[in-house]
Amino acid sequence: MVSTLPLRLVLVWHMHQPDFRDFATGEFNHPWVYLHAIKDYSDMAAHLEQHPTIRAVVNLVPILLDQLDDYADQFASGHIRDRLLRLLITEDLDDIDPSDRRFLLDQCFRANHTKMVEPYAPYRRLQELYNFVQAHGSDCIEYLSGQYLADLVTWYHLAWTGETVRRREETIVQLMSKGEGFTAAERRQLFELFGAVIRDIVPRYRRLAELGRIELSTTPYFHPIGPLMLDFTAARDSLPDGPLPHADHYPGGRSRLA
Repeated sequence: MVSTLPLRLVLVWHMHQPDFRDFATGEFNHPWVYLHAIKDYSDMAAHLEQHPTIRAVVNLVPILLDQLDDYADQFASGHIRDRLLRLLITEDLDDIDPSDRRFLLDQCFRANHTKMVEPYAPYRRLQELYNFVQAHGSDCIEYLSGQYLADLVTWYHLAWTGETVRRREETIVQLMSKGEGFTAAERRQLFELFGAVIRDIVPRYRRLAELGRIELSTTPYFHPIGPLMLDFTAARDSLPDGPLPHADHYPGGRSRLA
């Protein structure tokens, strides 16, 4: 017998990032907060805005909100504490030190190659050139020019930009159409656009909540899964009778939180 009862479904979007900052310096060790902000967090807000009949719960972890505020302050002040962002707006990438050169080459291919590199011929050529140079020895990467690095860091950010941002912003369209030879001014333009996108993330979700389109929820301040990666029995702090995995700990959990 087919039930005629309505299906009660709640869509919950859980948005989180661990704290990527060095406590001593305030420097961000990884760029994932701002990269996901210009991609996933922005796109999700756009989807909810474009479909007014959709209802959802958006769960925002406080440490993510704290870091989004931190990035907004960096864009406003110009005091950038994220290495990748600093290099995006470094005028002459021929003059950067070897460690920054190595960092760009390591970081700027960290993407889903099928979806974020292969579809774009200029980005794909950058990957092929890097592979060719790398095959002739690691010392050969010194022959990659500052313009190569400028194109690489630009394409990495273009590939990370959310689809709704690409469709809305003429700057993105123009840069993707140009394909190569990006100038310092164009990279600065991209940087300024990202600042605007990130500053508007929280206000967009706030407006959706005020309109009754979404409900906002939150969790403990830090990454909620962190204690479990150290010790599964931490679950008993909130659920004394809750079931636990057969294993007593998550393999490599402590090192992943370090």
